[in-house]
Amino acid sequence: MKKEGNDTLFVFVECGLTDTLACITGGIAEAFYGMPQELRNETLKCLPEDLWAALFRAGAFL
Repeated sequence: MKKEGNDTLFVFVECGLTDTLACITGGIAEAFYGMPQELRNETLKCLPEDLWAALFRAGAFL
């Protein structure tokens, strides 16, 4: 049976996209509350070098 819904929350939760909803919520929370510098540093250590370089070129850390 195909699940359908017009309500965005229904689609996310009922169709198994809870990881997507969590990522969106985390992004909004980070924008609102900020991120502790220690956590930011540890997260950046996990990025591949090419992504780190792209972020730096984009001016994300100025």
